[in-house]
Amino acid sequence: MEKSTISSFSQKSKIDDLDLKREIELKKRTFAGGNNIVITIPRELTETLEKRGRTLEQILSATVYEGKVIQKRDKINITASVMSELFEDVKEKIIQHMMELLRQHPEVNMIVMVGGFSESEFIKKAVYKAFPGKTVIIPQDARLAVVKGAVMYGHDNSVIISRSMPFTYGVSVAVPFDDIKHPESKKTLRNGSYKCENNFKVFIRAGESVIPGKTTVQHVCNASTVSSANVEIYCAKSKFPVYVDEPGSTCIGSIQLQLNDTRSSDLHTIRITMSFGSTELSVQAKAEGTNNAVMAKFNFLH
Repeated sequence: MEKSTISSFSQKSKIDDLDLKREIELKKRTFAGGNNIVITIPRELTETLEKRGRTLEQILSATVYEGKVIQKRDKINITASVMSELFEDVKEKIIQHMMELLRQHPEVNMIVMVGGFSESEFIKKAVYKAFPGKTVIIPQDARLAVVKGAVMYGHDNSVIISRSMPFTYGVSVAVPFDDIKHPESKKTLRNGSYKCENNFKVFIRAGESVIPGKTTVQHVCNASTVSSANVEIYCAKSKFPVYVDEPGSTCIGSIQLQLNDTRSSDLHTIRITMSFGSTELSVQAKAEGTNNAVMAKFNFLH
């Protein structure tokens, strides 16, 4: 069926379109793998097709689903094999993703399923079969669990006592160049000695848990020049990034600390502190032994 036909139907008959989507959503949840599915087709959709010189029966007969998806008056009957085929790819991806998570955390023995798709009988069976040794919990009204959690969190963010970091967070630093460890392309002469630029100094790794408002991580490094310190903050998909310019690493911002005492030729020592809040990352750069500091905040949802 052409997208333009569906679009025309959706615009002209919003109520019928909503009813059709609701029925499809309901049938998706109740499909268990062995039962055929019957869906009522709104009259307006049938008429829209006929105005364009085609019928639903003609469209179905020209597809690979001929004989498997059958129209009878204002209803279509979808065989169990077709429904299973439609679910198969997404089911496999869900199971594979869960297996990967459990490989990383073998100590986990309980699975909680939330969201509308958790009410699908087909998906439930697949999860039970794939993880027979795990306790699977599906709360009542699983489709509303995420929304309820968001509302509770909006009223009181202390309901979430810890969170798993989605990315690795750190800063870009220069370290003494090592001929064995570092590529020649990153060799730079700075302040009389050779450095390796763009190293990813990790503060916290993806998958590690933090307590909002309480978890802080500190590291010290030298300022880039005697007059200022520029701190670039990065996140990476990898748990073990090496350089900030490798694929999967992204600069989410920077802060610059102006150094007041520039009489000495020695580089200032800078203490960098990352504080992990509920939805924000706070970064402070402070010159050691002084009250000179700057701070910036970054959104975890970037």
